[in-house]
Amino acid sequence: MHAPDARHVKRKLAAVVLEGAEAPLAGAAVTDEAGAAVGEVTSAAPSPTLGKTVALAMIKRAQAEPGKGVVVGGARGKWWSAGVTVSLAP
Repeated sequence: MHAPDARHVKRKLAAVVLEGAEAPLAGAAVTDEAGAAVGEVTSAAPSPTLGKTVALAMIKRAQAEPGKGVVVGGARGKWWSAGVTVSLAP
């Protein structure tokens, strides 16, 4: 048995910054702007520093483009990523 190749991993943990939304519950659906399912929220909390809600979500790797619009539990947001690691710093 060998380590999995990153090219074959289909899902990725990514941060989503939500504009003026309450923190969604774990398991809340994440969709693209057309309404297609792309993942689900694993955790979320308001960020006093940002003044916004930040959620972590397991999403389809192909959808994990920084700045791409998504919908989380009815609230619009944007992926926020810094390369391979998730960064919550602006």
